[in-house]
Order: sequence, then C-alpha cells, then structure tokens
Amino acid sequence: MIRAITITIILLLLSIPAFGAASEGHITLLTVGERNNETFGGTADLFLEIRPGSGRIFIDSFPISRMDTQISTRYAKDIACNFLDKDCTDKDFFYTIRTGSTVVGGPSAGAATTLLTISLLDNKRLDRNTVMTGTINSGGIIGPVAGIEEKAIAAREAGFNKVLIPKWSVIERGDPEQNETAKYADSLEVEGIEIILVSTIEEALYEFTGVEYEDYQYEISIPERYQEIMGGIASDLCTRYDEIITGIPEEVLSENERIINETRDARENAEQAIGRNDYYSAASFCFTANTAARNLEYRNLSEEEREAIAERLMQETLSEITSINNEEINTLSDLEAVIVVKERLLEAQNTLQEPNAIDRVGYAEERLYSAKAWSRFLDYGAGKEVVLDENHLSSVCTTKIAEAEERINYLDLMFPGTAEDYREDLRDTRVIKQAEDYPFCIFRATRVKADANAVLSATAVSREKISELIDDKLRLSRAQINRQGENFPILGYSYYDYAMSLQENRPELAIVFSEYATEFSNLDMYFPPKEAVERFEIPTLDPQFSFGFFLGMTLGILLTAAIITGIASNKKKAGKKKRAMKKRKAKRKR
Repeated sequence: MIRAITITIILLLLSIPAFGAASEGHITLLTVGERNNETFGGTADLFLEIRPGSGRIFIDSFPISRMDTQISTRYAKDIACNFLDKDCTDKDFFYTIRTGSTVVGGPSAGAATTLLTISLLDNKRLDRNTVMTGTINSGGIIGPVAGIEEKAIAAREAGFNKVLIPKWSVIERGDPEQNETAKYADSLEVEGIEIILVSTIEEALYEFTGVEYEDYQYEISIPERYQEIMGGIASDLCTRYDEIITGIPEEVLSENERIINETRDARENAEQAIGRNDYYSAASFCFTANTAARNLEYRNLSEEEREAIAERLMQETLSEITSINNEEINTLSDLEAVIVVKERLLEAQNTLQEPNAIDRVGYAEERLYSAKAWSRFLDYGAGKEVVLDENHLSSVCTTKIAEAEERINYLDLMFPGTAEDYREDLRDTRVIKQAEDYPFCIFRATRVKADANAVLSATAVSREKISELIDDKLRLSRAQINRQGENFPILGYSYYDYAMSLQENRPELAIVFSEYATEFSNLDMYFPPKEAVERFEIPTLDPQFSFGFFLGMTLGILLTAAIITGIASNKKKAGKKKRAMKKRKAKRKR
C-alpha cells in the first residue's frame, strides 16, 4: 500500500511544471581596451538569471565594473520590461559579467543587455553565431559606441559569423580643416564576418531571433483634445502679439524697423504653422515675436516704471508657483502639465532675480503669460493613472539623475572637454532635488540626459549626414510616441512637432528637440500603473505559484498521512503477530 502511494505521488510530482522556476540565459559582449597605446577588441560574457521576486536587480561583475555599467544595466532591464509591456515587479534579475579585462566600464553593453533580458522575458532563443555592441536609449534606440572596428575583429576571432553595430557609430572623425570627412559604420568591412547596421532594438531582435516585433513608425494620430488645447494656446499667444504691436508708438516702430520686421516674420511663420495644424511651433514663433515686441515697448519706460513692473511680475509669479506646487497630480498628463508650467514660471522668476532684471522685464512678462496659457493642460483629463506619491517621485528623480550622469560620463569619454556645461546643469538639478521639488527634478534630469544624447549622436556627424540623422531621429521619436497608445505624451509630441518645423532652418536644434521628444515620450516606463501597485499591496500569490504550492502542500499532507498510516498499520500488524506468537508458545508448553 505504501509503495503504491509513494510511486503515485512521485509520478504526480514529476508531471507538475516547475512553477516559479528561474530562467537563465547568456550573451557575449564586445569590449575594447588599450595596451601600449594600441586599441584592441575583446569579449566578455554576460549571464542573466530571472527568478520570482520583488523587482530587485543584482549585478555580479568580475573583475569589478564601473558605476556607469551598473546604471546602464539597470536601465537596460527597465527598457526590456517596458518594450514588452511587462510588469517586472514580481521578478528579481541577477546579471553576472565575466571578462579577462581589469575593469568593465561604459554603457556600450546596454543594447546587448536589453536584448538578453527581452529574450528571457519573452522566451525567445538567441542566435549563438551573432553578437552586438551599442548603447541603449529611450524607446529602445541603439546609440553609437567607440572602437567598432576593433570589436568587429574581436567578434570574428571569437568565432562569430555576424556582428551588429550601431548605425551612427564613427570609425574615423576626420579633420574638417583638412577637408576630411568622417568615416561611418556603413563603410566598415571586416573580412570573415557579416556586419549589420541597426538603430533600434526591434532590428537587433530580428537579427538574433528571426522574430518581427510590432513596428510603431507609422504616422501619429493626434487626439482632438490635445489639438484643441494647443490650438487655443497658439491662438492666445498670436493674438497677444497683435495687441502688443498696437500699443507701441509709431515713432518707436519706425526707429526699430529691423526688430519689428523680425517679429512680423515670426508672426507670419506662426500663421503658416497654424495652417498646418502645427500649433506648438506656432506658439513658439509667437512667443518669440511677443518677447521682442514687449522688450521694445518697455525700452522707452523710465527705470522706476520698469522696476514697478518687475515687482508686480515677481509677486504674480510667486503666487502662480505656489498654486502649481499645490496642484493635484494623478496621471502622467497631469505631471507633464505641471512641469511645463513650472518650467516657464521658474524662468520668469530667475529672469526677475538677475542683476539686470529691469532690462528683461519684457521676457519675464511673456514667460509668465506663456505659463498661464499652458496651464490649460492641467484640465487635459486623459492619461493613465500611475503611482505619483512623494516617495515614488523622489525615486524617479534619483534614477533620472543617475541616467543623466551616466550619459555625461560617456560623453566626456567619447569627446573630452564637452561635458562641463551639462555637469553644471546636473548640479543645479541636484539642488532642485534637495528642495524636494521632485516633478521639476525629473524634468530637468530628463532634459540634461537628452542634451548629452544629442551631442553624442551629432558631434561626430559631418554636415552632409545631418539631414539623414535628423530623419532617423524623428522616425524613432515618432515610434516612441506611438508606443504610448491612448496615453498620449503631451510634451513628447510637442517637442516632436517643433523638431519637425526646425529641421530645414535650424538642424542643430531639430536634433536636440527630437531627443527631447523621445525622452519625454518614455516617462511611463518609470511609473507603474496604480492598479498594479494596489494589487501588489494586497499579499496575493501568483496563480501558477499558488497552484504549485497548494498542490505540493496537498501531496505533502497525503504523503505524510500515508506514511503515518503505514507506520500505524505496521505497528498493528506487528502487535497481532507478537500476540499470535505468544499464543503458539503457550500451546506448545501445554
């Protein structure tokens, strides 16, 4: 009986899947180092184990890794979960790096780390004959890295058939003064290995798995509510220009004909933008025109009159700041509205606190008016509800600062001497964090990170490649905006819209604003949906785990009961046998 029960239980246990079991994977990384003033490529091994847990990340690196590698690894994990739209708060991630180098550093393994994480979360097998290098950026964009030729050679020597490299990587920068053009990744050839250019994680996944993931590069569908509010802002700002010009004396207009013509050109550009339903650009053009016209109007006022205006504006600005600080934030749209209004208010305040404030009251007044106009988005009434309490906002602020610092460090490594201004901006952002203004901290840190990304991608690109680079960045920004679905990114789309209008006349700004568009369309990655956290706060077990746990517990009880029953049965039989023997002995004696 016991043997039959035991065999049955063992068979049942063997037929049960390993509920809650860990998944494991590996990918090869490409590295670059320097020895005796010569650059050489190499490889490293990245292992990942995903176990049931609570969203923690563990990194084991030997030799030790630099801090930017750790930040990049954490960011790669978040990008992977966001890419698959998976809630990873019920999993722990164990990353292990092994290499013969003395130090693992830099974010150039970010794309490979993201790809490995996605493959495990989505149960996809990676091609073992393919390897890649590249940074990972918002929206799954694969960014340029150094040493691609050395890495491609190292990949070939390690036995790989195919290497993926970022599209905008540079082999040689060239010297513009000597009319030398840069040499890009598309010209790289290494005998014995196939070289594939990639710019998105979707492209890399296809090369590694053969699976085509959804393409989000289609045209953007703009919500009517956004167009209604943004159109109203543009209309207000452009109507305001007409009112300012009307109030300026004719002699002042004639004495400043060049400035007036520039403002009228901006106003005309705004009209053209409105005709294209490009309302953000129209608002920007009219703000520029308003500021120049207002400064011209106030130039003829006495110092006492301008001081009085400055004092009035300061009181009004402080009142508006108090009001926006008390605004309730429930959705990502609320957060975006608060930070865009706050940005304009703080610019007005800082302008009024400058030593020459009375000479810039025109700009302060128009920035204040712009903030009030943008406050219409506080009633946007859309966007998913996410966790936006003080603790979570503080955590996101810290994360965004770390990401920005990692990008700045990489910028300094790639282009020494170009990062100091961004370090200063980041120091200011830390001051904002210390003041516990977490929404604005998130905004500033995101901007700094995007600025560094823009320099990283554009500094080494020659002039003839700029338009191609902008087209690529706008395409990737558009894809990231479309990923949001119904959670339309107010700031992300506004920056995209503006970048579109700048690409012909101000290409350098178009690159920056396309980076802003991508970064600010990715904020949802940092904020879990409120309902998910509410579910997490109630101690419940995963359905698969629960089934396995309770089945195992039941089988354990049955096994224990069977053993106890068997023991009791054996004891009973032993007792009967003992009594029978006693009876036989007694009969023999008689």
